[in-house]
Amino acid sequence: MNVILGLNCNHADSSACIIKNNKLIFGIEEERINRIKHWAGVPIGSIRECLLRSNIKLSEITEITVNTNPKSNLLKKSLFFFRNYIRGKKKYEILTRLKKKFDIINEINKSFSPDKISNKVRLRYVDHHISHISSAFYPSGFDKAIGLSIDGFGDFVSLAIAECE
Repeated sequence: MNVILGLNCNHADSSACIIKNNKLIFGIEEERINRIKHWAGVPIGSIRECLLRSNIKLSEITEITVNTNPKSNLLKKSLFFFRNYIRGKKKYEILTRLKKKFDIINEINKSFSPDKISNKVRLRYVDHHISHISSAFYPSGFDKAIGLSIDGFGDFVSLAIAECE
């Protein structure tokens, strides 16, 4: 059995979904639970609700996907950071946010203790725009399509075009 926990976290409108054997079972945005508009963080309430509604245990998750890739465009991100944030307090906020992206499993495990995510779980970071395009293409029912994502500046890119099959 393949169980994927999909996450949009540490970014506005945090959410979670469960995909079991390549079929979307349930998904929910954290603000529907905590009633805080555009809430950002690890969506623990959403994860809890996804597990409850899909009758899946935390230990059954085989993979976690996150809709951002901290390593995408790393050189451009680093240069921008050093040019604009090396002085001032903003650098601490940015570094804290980056650390959180690599600490997701620990954050989930702390919130669900004594239940834990298996040590065998793969954590996959998916480029922001590929996540947008995939979330539109896969449930569309089309065998082929052209995907277009135009968005603020996810993973340091504002536009992506993809040939989807």
